[in-house]
Amino acid sequence: MLTKLKQEEKIIHLTSNKQRDSVELIALSHQWAHWKEKHPISCSNMFNQLNASREFILPKKLSQPICLLASEQDKLVNYQCSIALAQYWDLPINIHPTAGHDIPLDDPRWVCEHAKRFL
Repeated sequence: MLTKLKQEEKIIHLTSNKQRDSVELIALSHQWAHWKEKHPISCSNMFNQLNASREFILPKKLSQPICLLASEQDKLVNYQCSIALAQYWDLPINIHPTAGHDIPLDDPRWVCEHAKRFL
């Protein structure tokens, strides 16, 4: 089993394509690992969240406008899933060519530019 620190480092490597070796980010992940040791997620909370996701029904119509962003190089979620959501809701989608799952971490300016255009 991985230690909390190794888990956090692995998460960075899975979610970021550009910041994965950032000394500052790794230092923050160490702080987060210590926090997680002091405040662990209970099994019941984890199962409640899994259950909620299993029972969720995707609405056909949206009540609020949405700006969809995805990354072609996401290692956690295939960006084709975001494209499918965009098609389902008949929305435009903006796809980053190189960022990881955490697009704001890898390219905050790109996210801000799209948010600015959206707003």
